[in-house]
Amino acid sequence: MADEKSKALDKLQQEEFCQLYVSKEFFGNGVETYLEVYDIDRSKPNWYKTACSAASRLLSNVKVAERISQLLDDAGLNDSHVDKQLLFLITQHADFIRLRLESVQNATDQARHGARTILGAQHSYTELPWFWSTQGPLPAADGRAPTAR
Repeated sequence: MADEKSKALDKLQQEEFCQLYVSKEFFGNGVETYLEVYDIDRSKPNWYKTACSAASRLLSNVKVAERISQLLDDAGLNDSHVDKQLLFLITQHADFIRLRLESVQNATDQARHGARTILGAQHSYTELPWFWSTQGPLPAADGRAPTAR
């Protein structure tokens, strides 16, 4: 009976962790989220290391990662939405400040790779070769590998 109560409490705490992890206050900060949800005695030595390793273990839990992903999708924070928002932010000031925009796709690909690496995913990143040019008022990009002529 005590074991069932412990499992139920852990499940509730995991759900609260997921909800807070995607909230504006704690967004993406696993350690602070863990400290908020779980009762860590900050007077003990190594309390921060304990919170770091526990948050890392929790974020590596497949069910927790799936729930966080679901919450992000429900909030509209999926890759497609983030790409659109990033492109809007970059381009809304491009004419005003006259900066040359290199590659939004390359930037978002690298950001995703970095985030996955931080979360402990084991995958490789293969950059798509591309070049960028401005032809009159229009920019042109090509994602093919450059060839010698």
